[in-house]
Amino acid sequence: MRSAQGITASGNIDPDDAFKYVMRESDGFRKGYKAVKVSVVCKHPITRKLVAVVVFVDPSDGHEFAQYIPLRETHANAPTELRQYFVAASGCTDPKKLVLHLLLQLPNKAP
Repeated sequence: MRSAQGITASGNIDPDDAFKYVMRESDGFRKGYKAVKVSVVCKHPITRKLVAVVVFVDPSDGHEFAQYIPLRETHANAPTELRQYFVAASGCTDPKKLVLHLLLQLPNKAP
């Protein structure tokens, strides 16, 4: 069951339904915005490439916004936020178990 805000009844983000709430641009890191968190790792609804929905904060007014960012670019620019997402998604805090978990399953669930 989907809500009007792109969140399923279980509280998870539905990337396909939430698409209209994510900015089309993917230049947050290039413009120097600070990454607050990685909300979800999923396939882009149009390109079907693996992306992260990264929440940024605008330093001028504190406004938060989300953008689809390629996973490789997210890993290079926000490794801590990406790791926090995977730890929350897997419920695993042991680094060895986390790596094994990531190797055995696609990271397509929201925490």
